[in-house]
Amino acid sequence: MKAGEVFLPDDEDFRHFKNECISDQGWTICYDKSGCRVSTKANSLSAFDVVRVRRISIIIYFHLKKISLDSI
Repeated sequence: MKAGEVFLPDDEDFRHFKNECISDQGWTICYDKSGCRVSTKANSLSAFDVVRVRRISIIIYFHLKKISLDSI
């Protein structure tokens, strides 16, 4: 693939994209504070590094129990 080339991604492209989002292999962490992580990675197609920003969120699920008004 050449810089600036446009194509329709297939399943393998999506797997590669997902792996790049999840894996820290090859990435240099520049900032990691308050649930925000910024990493850089060398780019063979350009003089510019690739920058990845990840926001780490904690999702809390609440289980709400239905209570009959008769039981109050």
